[in-house]
Amino acid sequence: MRRLIYPALILVGFLVGGVVFLKADRKAPDVPTMVIHRRDIRTKVSAEGQLEAVKSTPLSAPIVAGMRQKIAWMLPDGSWVDNGDVVIRFDRSDFEQMREEGRDEESIIEKRLGKAEIQADIKLRNLERDSRLSEEEAKIARDFKSADTEIYARNAIIESDIDTGLAEEKAEHARQAGKIQKDLSRAERELLEIEARKKKLMIEKAETGLKSLEILAPHEGYVIYKRDWRGNIPRVGDVAWPGQPLASIPKLDSMQAEVFVLEADAGGLAPKKKAGLRIDAHPEQLLSAEVISVDPIAQRRIRWVPVQYFRVVLGLQESNPKLMKPGQRVHAVITIAEEAAAIAIPRQAVIPQDGKKIVYRLEAGEFKAVEVDVGASALGKIIITRGLEEGDVIALRDPNEGLEGSKSSTGPQAFGGVS
Repeated sequence: MRRLIYPALILVGFLVGGVVFLKADRKAPDVPTMVIHRRDIRTKVSAEGQLEAVKSTPLSAPIVAGMRQKIAWMLPDGSWVDNGDVVIRFDRSDFEQMREEGRDEESIIEKRLGKAEIQADIKLRNLERDSRLSEEEAKIARDFKSADTEIYARNAIIESDIDTGLAEEKAEHARQAGKIQKDLSRAERELLEIEARKKKLMIEKAETGLKSLEILAPHEGYVIYKRDWRGNIPRVGDVAWPGQPLASIPKLDSMQAEVFVLEADAGGLAPKKKAGLRIDAHPEQLLSAEVISVDPIAQRRIRWVPVQYFRVVLGLQESNPKLMKPGQRVHAVITIAEEAAAIAIPRQAVIPQDGKKIVYRLEAGEFKAVEVDVGASALGKIIITRGLEEGDVIALRDPNEGLEGSKSSTGPQAFGGVS
């Protein structure tokens, strides 16, 4: 009997060992976890950017000349200027050529006017002479008209009437020709005068352009040239359109900072949030600032780099013209949230599913999905406002990843023994 019992026990032992081994094979991979603790949290985010003036005076290409102008000379970017200093000087050759052409053509028109007046005077005098002769011929014809039938034959009377009529028509034609010639002379003179006025305006435009070829500084400050979409500033030889913005001179009594925050770190970022700021050129000084505005849409700073940022404007509590210069690089730390007894967990523990935010909480040896509401986030942390409590144990990643079979299995066979 004992011989039968021992083999049976050995067989049962092997069978039990086999079951334990199988269960061990079905154990889930190790999932890192953490225990939730409430604590006072101050969420901060870093940002980089540059200083800029709250107000600045724009400098544009002159519009009085109404034509494109070529830059002949300009101060270096960032130069200090006093009131009245020349910032940009444009090329004079186009306006000088325009002025000379206008003067030459004006002189030609004046000669044409003189010639036209002389010719018109000669024509009018000739027509007046013809008109007087025609009047005298008509008068003689009327005075010596053969009208007496007793003295002149009928044919002579008819010829005399014809001669008188022709003389009167000739006199009338001479009078009308004189009037027409006066009108033509006046019209020709008016056309030439119009051309002369156009050339005079051309000369005035050129002289005005020559006087506007220098852009002067309206007040003291640093010259900051406007950059195009490639980041290039205007250069000598470039052509500027009338009114085209070329530079600005910031007013240094009031400064602000333009900084950029990564889209992933911008949760909770809003106006009136406090910030500390350091200028790279003077890192020993910490400046107090406050968020003035946040762009509604994140955008790329560099077109070919897919990382997106929110543009943020920080207002400085005080400005120091001796210390601050527009364009200086700055580093800012913005306080997004300050909460007492808050729950904060690593960002990777929050898993988006079907439009919801899920955290896996360990309950009775199993991970169960819990929907949560989130608050501010920054630097890899995210604040949980609903769904978790102090003492909860959560997975730091999706526990379904790496399992054979279904990724949605949350039964005890899949996660038994995970701590």
